[in-house]
Amino acid sequence: MKKTISIFFIIILSVFSFCDFDKGIDFYKNADYENSIIEFEKVNIKTDNIYYNIGNAHFRLGNTTKALKNYINAFYKNPGMKDNLKNIKFIDNTFNPIISYLFPFNMDILFILLYLSILNVIVSLYFKNYMLQNKKVLLYIGNIIAFTLIIYCFSILIIHSNLNIAISNSDIKGYSSPSDKGKGIAQFSVNTILYIEEYGTNYLKVKDSSGVSGWVNKDKVVIVENN
Repeated sequence: MKKTISIFFIIILSVFSFCDFDKGIDFYKNADYENSIIEFEKVNIKTDNIYYNIGNAHFRLGNTTKALKNYINAFYKNPGMKDNLKNIKFIDNTFNPIISYLFPFNMDILFILLYLSILNVIVSLYFKNYMLQNKKVLLYIGNIIAFTLIIYCFSILIIHSNLNIAISNSDIKGYSSPSDKGKGIAQFSVNTILYIEEYGTNYLKVKDSSGVSGWVNKDKVVIVENN
């Protein structure tokens, strides 16, 4: 009898959870992200998809820290969820010193820049036969600049897509050498995104967004594989 009652309650909770999820999706589609989060949070059994959608809603509201937290929770539930992995890498490029140096802006700006550069080339090539001869020099200069920007943007995207990162699954210490006998030179909090600089047998040399680096035990992090 008790088993039957338990199953009944589980079924009831599942039905209500599906209702809350559907409401959350409806709010999200209507760009009401705050109410979307409220409805998603009501779901009793948090799946990777729930955390992923909560993260998306927070990201739309500009709450990147909360968005990242939920993306990481989704990652723990389902490490192979490709869209979630893309969001983890996309949400903050500052942990990679190469990208931070080459393009110290939000990646949305990169896509806008790429789009405008390609558009400039297409429009200029279409209208080149209608332009006066003395204006064509400016056209060629503009196209050279546009092509340079296109190559630059694609280079950044290639670097960004091949990032090697890990997420700390607890508060961990970074050492000066690939061993716990080395000097402790860094401290990384749980759920910190770390850029992998070097691979060792049992240790990884990592760096966080502030530039602090150290060797950490592989068992203390979850490596985000490129997909």
